[in-house]
Order: sequence, then structure tokens, then C-alpha cells
Amino acid sequence: DSKRVDFQGGYLYLLITTLLLLVSCTHQSKIADINKKEKQQPEWILKSNMIAEEFTKDLAKNSPEVGSEVGFSEYDKLGFLLDEKSEDRDRKTLTDWQSKIQIKINGVQDLELKTDFEVLQKWLISQIESMDTYKSEHVVEFQPGVKNIYYGLQSLVNPQSSHERKYAAVDRFKVYVNGDSAHLPLLEAMQKNFQNKVILYKNRKSVMPFKGEVEQYLKDSQALLVGIEELLKESGRNDWQQDWEKFKVQANKYEEFIKKEVLPKSKIDPRIPYKIYVQILKRRGIDSTPQQLIEKGLSDYKIIYKDFQKQAKQVAKQYGLVKSDPASVIKFLKSKPITQAKEVEQLYITASQRLDHIMRDNNIISVPASALRIRLAGEAESRSAPVPHLNQPPLVNNKGERPEFVVPSSEGGLPFDDFSSPHSAMILTAHEGRPGHDMQFSQMLDNGVSMIRSSYAANNVNIEGWALYAEDLVFNYLSPEEKLFAIQTRLWRVARMYLDPQIQLGRIKDQKVIDVFTKELGVSKVMANLELRRYKFADIGQAPSYYEGYLIVKKMKEDIKNQLGEKFDLKCFNDRLLSYGLLPLKFSAERMKQDLPICR
Repeated sequence: DSKRVDFQGGYLYLLITTLLLLVSCTHQSKIADINKKEKQQPEWILKSNMIAEEFTKDLAKNSPEVGSEVGFSEYDKLGFLLDEKSEDRDRKTLTDWQSKIQIKINGVQDLELKTDFEVLQKWLISQIESMDTYKSEHVVEFQPGVKNIYYGLQSLVNPQSSHERKYAAVDRFKVYVNGDSAHLPLLEAMQKNFQNKVILYKNRKSVMPFKGEVEQYLKDSQALLVGIEELLKESGRNDWQQDWEKFKVQANKYEEFIKKEVLPKSKIDPRIPYKIYVQILKRRGIDSTPQQLIEKGLSDYKIIYKDFQKQAKQVAKQYGLVKSDPASVIKFLKSKPITQAKEVEQLYITASQRLDHIMRDNNIISVPASALRIRLAGEAESRSAPVPHLNQPPLVNNKGERPEFVVPSSEGGLPFDDFSSPHSAMILTAHEGRPGHDMQFSQMLDNGVSMIRSSYAANNVNIEGWALYAEDLVFNYLSPEEKLFAIQTRLWRVARMYLDPQIQLGRIKDQKVIDVFTKELGVSKVMANLELRRYKFADIGQAPSYYEGYLIVKKMKEDIKNQLGEKFDLKCFNDRLLSYGLLPLKFSAERMKQDLPICR
């Protein structure tokens, strides 16, 4: 997975819970260090970045975390302050910029610059539509306050952060805890905001929070509190203890408020209104309807599952196993997992080194000179992001930070065995590392692209579509056991295409999701339940984006290959596609046709 910026509802402060590079991954980069490398940039990128900087700083007036995450250090010490006018200010910022960008689109001649402006305009329209849809459907949003604050601090305090950023985290924490003369402390403001929305929609049919999400927050909040204290300790400052004591009281009061007022009002049914679900899919970059997703997902799942069965029989024969169904063979291969955290970390380092050799030896794609960064997450971080993912570096004023492949862990041992088998490491590293997500962001860092194309162009379809396609690039070089896990993870993503909409449309029960993953794919029960949580509340509408994006990249490659015939060069195609940054894939497909001579 790759964390991306996405306005889930009506408030910009929800960006606290994500990383602004639009998505998971966090540069001495040619692309984003506007101040130091202006002379190396084409004129259109300079003009585009000037607009992107102005726009981002306008967003940061309401949500400083946005500017901070991109890399504008003047916002590191600031934090979001919520009041009754927040939503109105957010919407005005977006609509003012929508008008401004439309004027620029009408007046620009440069094709590259016009593409950037059109991308930003599309992003603006999507966010405005999202806010308006949530409002028209009377959504009463639940804010996982402590989790949001944890994210707001973690973005400043992490292994790649400079001393200055870590130091600034305490200033941001003080803003969250104390507010200012015009604003309540953040948790108190969130509580008031919830109460105001309940009153506002009292005589209307409103959409209340899902009970499962609220209960999950209550389960995780104490561990996240511990995580916040650890981050403050790592800041290098000692003037936060008094604020910490005050914050613990605020957090406990917020938890009591949730138990008393939010939980009783929460709905048992996880489904959100159809209009909101469709809007979320669109914002993710998915053009297909829920029904089309279900039909395509079910159809392709059946076809690919036959390959899964065939590969399982081959591996079963190799090991002399009695049972040769895929789930049983997968279970056998996972029977001796690596459980020590450091050994798991080494497992992925070794996988990364193998993949580097595969890519270079077979001329698949240009490989960055620097090694892939890999680390294990701590307890609190693992609770906030329980699946392997890539963290992105800041885009502006980067001081050498690189994308970072993060694997969750647990004090009681690894939370699941799906990613700790020697045979599963290769395909996961190909997806999250190289040639997958890391390559997307490393390429931008090393070769240059505009801020709009590395941030506001991004959606889940173009990010995850590339990562699934990246798995294809190395599949033929894997061992039989690794291929079995590769087909399993492919089916995993195809299943997401139909299970997410089926859950949201109420067509299946929870047990169906569990059965698909445990009985058909051999996934652990812990991971199967995390998948279910994803479809019900944790990341609604994101799951279908993987296979949707993969199909677009696959078709793009087939079209170019048919046009070029024997002149088609795989490495050239892959490098060229990555050079577009995170442009929506349909933009990239058109650009690829224009750039055909470059790939001859």
C-alpha cells in the first residue's frame, strides 16, 4: 500500500491522517527542491511549481500539516485548529482556486503546463464534490482524535527526520493540546464539532459513524497514546511533560465522550450511502461502476484461480504433500515462518538485493543507485498502519530522505504470518519496493517531475496499478514457491475488486470475505479480518483500485507493443511510464502514444 492524500470528507484536517504526497511514501531531489535546483528545471516545471507552492500554502493556512508534509518547513511548528467555520474556509479555498486554475488553463499554450493545470483542476473538483456530497447526505463524521494527533507528530518524528523537524514536533503538540485564544484544544474542538453536526441534522436522515470503526479506535487509543509519548521523547526536547499530562486528561475525556455519546449513536450497518460510495470510487481514480467492478473481479478471479490451483499442485508434488489445494499448500509453506523482527528485516533486505540483480541483469527497468530503505515499525505505528506499506519523503527542501518500505511488527511477535515466509518476501518487496512503489518515487526524486505530478495528480489507481504491474515484471524469475505466493497476492487484489463493493452494497455477509481469504487463498485469519475492516470502514473504496489500475497499465503496454512490434523495448517503456510521475494513467496512455519515437 502507498499512503496518499485524500479528502475523505468535509474537512481539510483529515489530512493529518495521511501523507500529502497523495498517498503512502514519503528528498536531495532534482524534482522537488525548488529553491536549490531551479536552474536544472525546464521553464514549464518552474511555472507549475510556483503555482503548486502558492496553492499548497493556501491549503496550509487552514491545515499546516499539508504544507509541512510537502516539505515547507515553516509549517512544521504549526498544527490544525478546528472551529465552526473550518469547513466554510476549506471550501472557499478550493472554489477560489478552481476559478483561478480555469483561467490559467484557458490562457496557457505550453502543453506540459496545461496538463499540470488540468490535473490540479480535476483534483480540486473532486475535493469540492466530496465535501458537497458528505454535506448533502448529512454525514456526521467520527474523528479518531488521538490517532490523528499521532499521525501529525509521526510525520515530523521518524528515522529520516532532521533534528529541526523532530524539535518542531513539540511545538505542534502544544498547539494540539492548548489551541489558541480563538480555538479550543483539538480533541475538545472535535467533540464540539460532532455535537454540532448531530444538532444540525437532528430532524433529517443523517449518516452516523459505523460502530465497528468507533470500537476499533477505543481498542487502539491507549497504544497510540503510548506512541505519542514515545515520539515526544524522541523529539530531543524536555519541555513537553506538562502539556503531556494535560493531553492525557483530554484524551481520556475524549474517550469517555465517545463511549457516552458517539458509540450509542453509531450505526451497526457499515454501508455508506450509494452516492458517497460512487464518489469515493471516482476520487480514487476508478471510473467503473460498482456493478462493473463486481462482474470483472468475479470473472477474472475464476480464471486466475485455475493458475493458482495448477501452481499449487506443482509445489505439492515437489514437497510430496498429500493435500494439493492452494490453501493447504500455502499453509505448509508458511508453517516455518521467520518470527524474529531482525530476521524478518533481513529477509526483505535480501529480497531487495535479489530483485536489483533481476532488474539489472534482464534489462527490465533503470534501478536507482541507492539501496531500498527497509525498516520494521514499532507497536503504535503498526496499530495505526497494520499492513506493509511505503512511506514517502517530503517533496520540497528534501535533505536526503528516501522512500521507506515499512513492515509492521508487534511486541507479542509478528501480527500475522502472511509476510514472514521466505517465499512471500520477493513478491511483496517487488510491490512495495522495487520495481513497485519505491521505484515510482525514487524515479521522481532522481530524474525530476513537477510538484503537481508528484502530488495532486496521484490517485490510488495510478499508484497501485503500477505496483501490481511491477509484480508481473519479475514473476518469471521467481521460484515455484514464490510464484505460488505471487499468484495468491494477485488473486488477493482481484478479490478486492468485487468484495469491497459487495460489502458496501450489502450483497454479502462478513463471513464471505473471511472465507475467500482463509479457505480459498490461504491467508491468515488476522489478515482476513484486516481486509474486512478495510472494506467496512478503514479504507472504503480503495481496494478495487489495484486491479483496475493494473488492467489500464497492461492495456497501455499491449497497445504500444502492437504499434512498435519488434522495436518495442520493455525497459524504455517502463522508464518512460515512470517519467510521467503520478499522472492519472489515462493521461499517461495518451502521452505514451505521443512519445512513441523515444521508445524505438
